[in-house]
Parts: sequence; C-alpha cells; structure tokens
Amino acid sequence: MLKIILMKFIRTARKSDYSMKIRSIVTLSLSVLFAGGVFAGADNMKAIDAYSSGNYQTAIELFLPSAEDGDATAQLYLGWIYEGEGVLRDESRAFYWYRTLAEQGDEKGAYNLGRMHELGMGATRDLILAQMWYNVSALIGEQSLSDAVSLAGYMTSEEMLSAESLSIQCVAQDYKDCGY
Repeated sequence: MLKIILMKFIRTARKSDYSMKIRSIVTLSLSVLFAGGVFAGADNMKAIDAYSSGNYQTAIELFLPSAEDGDATAQLYLGWIYEGEGVLRDESRAFYWYRTLAEQGDEKGAYNLGRMHELGMGATRDLILAQMWYNVSALIGEQSLSDAVSLAGYMTSEEMLSAESLSIQCVAQDYKDCGY
C-alpha cells in the first residue's frame, strides 16, 4: 500500500522540484508508517520491560491500548499473561487475544488458538478446531503441513479431513469466523 501511495505521489510531483519531492516523500512515508502503527512496537518497550520484570498488572495496563488498536505484539503478550503469567489466570481472555491475533492472520495467534482448543483452555476441547488452527498456523508461516502439529493419532480420518477442509475455508475467509 505504501509503495502505491509513494508511486502515485512521485508521478504527480513536478520534475524540477527534485529535492522538494524527496523531502515530501520522506515526510509522507513517515506519516503513513506512524499512523499505521508500524512503530507502535516502540511504545510496547515499557510494557515488555514490565513483563520481563514480573510486573504483569503494569504490563497489562501498558499493552492494552496497543492491543485494542490491533498491535500483534501486545495481543500476544496479553494472551501469555492471561494464560497464567503472574496474574489471576483468565483463559477466556487469553483465548480472546489469541483469536483476535489469529483473525489478523498471525501465525503465533493461530498456533496458540489451536493449542487452547486442543487442551480445552478458554473453550471446549475440540481436536478438529485445534488441528484446523495448527494447519492455518503452518500455512500462514509458509511451512509445509508436515511441520504443523498433528493430532492424527488422536483423531479419525474423517475428523482430519474435516480439519483440513475447515483450514482451507478459514484461509479463504481471511481468517474470520473460522470453525465457529
């Protein structure tokens, strides 16, 4: 998207104003990057420090605004914290943040959501949905499905086919409303 915006800008700028074009491009690029949250990770440094120091409540307070704005790093950390990192365990909140992350097409979110379904954490234990999310995680991460966690030893061939079909549907639906 940024490349398209920059190319349109370059085409419409006057050729004689080369240095002005460069300055405008840099300004436009930085504005788009900051507005899009690309550098939001810098805001998470205090939260990561709090997490690393065991100050989980402070980490939650610092991560929450970024997570609500769609920051993947903040969402992943909140999932970990609510899974039992030093605060009152809240599996439904952990599940929520992993699902939010997975629905953005994040490999770690999909993997953790699969694990939560496999173990019945924050949701009813469902091996088909677990395998579906493990498959989706492998697809997002551009790994072969043979690298994905396989629950084949615990599922019938029909259940494995169902998980595979749901995985394909999930990717086609851009990771939204998968298996629910």
